[in-house]
Amino acid sequence: MNPAIGEAILKHAFDFVEEVIATQAEILIKLNASFLQEHLSLLEQVKIEQPSVHKTYELPVCFTDDYEWDDVVKMSKMTKQAFIDTIVASELSVAMFGFIPGFIYVNGLPAQLHCPRKSTPTNNKYARALALGGPYLGIYNYPSPAGWYILGQVGVHLMDKESVPPTQLNPLDKLKIKVLNKTDFEQLEKRHLSLLEYNEQT
Repeated sequence: MNPAIGEAILKHAFDFVEEVIATQAEILIKLNASFLQEHLSLLEQVKIEQPSVHKTYELPVCFTDDYEWDDVVKMSKMTKQAFIDTIVASELSVAMFGFIPGFIYVNGLPAQLHCPRKSTPTNNKYARALALGGPYLGIYNYPSPAGWYILGQVGVHLMDKESVPPTQLNPLDKLKIKVLNKTDFEQLEKRHLSLLEYNEQT
């Protein structure tokens, strides 16, 4: 359908359109220079707000052999411990939210930790699962289909479906991973703390 729409736009000969490129999924419209110059003053009126102060949170994570480490170790050619140590030493930050409700993309992984996503998604049964996909870490806050490799679980709650906004995190907030053993993770999980409550106590 898009190629037909693109052709119709081109045939209409709008005076501000210089070129139209249509694919099955997208349409690119190149505006002519005179149109851009005429409307450039409108863009100059846009005010850029100074970025707010971004917070740093400690994120407690349990990395146990229950998760999908075999494939990650094989692809990265690193030991599990070396992989975890590199994550802990990385400067991680919140990138964005999506692709499903509650999913958090995390930036900052060094290139040697990048691993391709699964060729076929599997079912993630864990809440607050920390996962690896391409250049990102991700957090599945709820069980769901998963195309990323599950590395561990976060010991505190990051989402509250009854709150607005539902997460206490914001893009560019920094995350410092704290590694928990299984016993400490289970004890922390029983306390049902939010990320903010946990960080206020540490």
